[in-house]
Amino acid sequence: MSRTRLVSELVSALRSAAVTLPDDVTDGLGRACAAETDPRARSELSTIQSAVLAAREGRIPLCQDTGTPAFFVRAGEQSPHLALVRTAIPEAVRQATAEVPLRPNSVDPFTGRNPGDNLGRGLPRVEWERLQGFWGDCGESFDSWLAVNNLVRERGVNNDGMAV
Repeated sequence: MSRTRLVSELVSALRSAAVTLPDDVTDGLGRACAAETDPRARSELSTIQSAVLAAREGRIPLCQDTGTPAFFVRAGEQSPHLALVRTAIPEAVRQATAEVPLRPNSVDPFTGRNPGDNLGRGLPRVEWERLQGFWGDCGESFDSWLAVNNLVRERGVNNDGMAV
């Protein structure tokens, strides 16, 4: 996989996480709205459903605060692609912050400066799980080797994680 393709896939995953809710959540909202007997509460749930649909159709963030990007990477400890992944993630975050757009939430705790790109010391958050060997237990090709899941909302893991 080329660096360009990896960055593109990561930007796509960040966009998906910012603009869509998992089907089980949207289905739950629909059931809650249908079951709600209080007119005000039903109206609020209906408004939320409309906002979710508008975000998905318009490919715009669900919320003005898109959270802090975080990645979970499983990789073979001997893989030659670790450096590629390590450098592609910040590049993808910078690009997604500008394009999606994601709200730039990173602020230097000492200077109070926000660089505007969601990057900074320890950001984005990347958790690495190193597996024994070249590919670990993820298969024999790079496409199946990299498993990246997105955590971009403070309220929890988005089920629209992807594998490249």
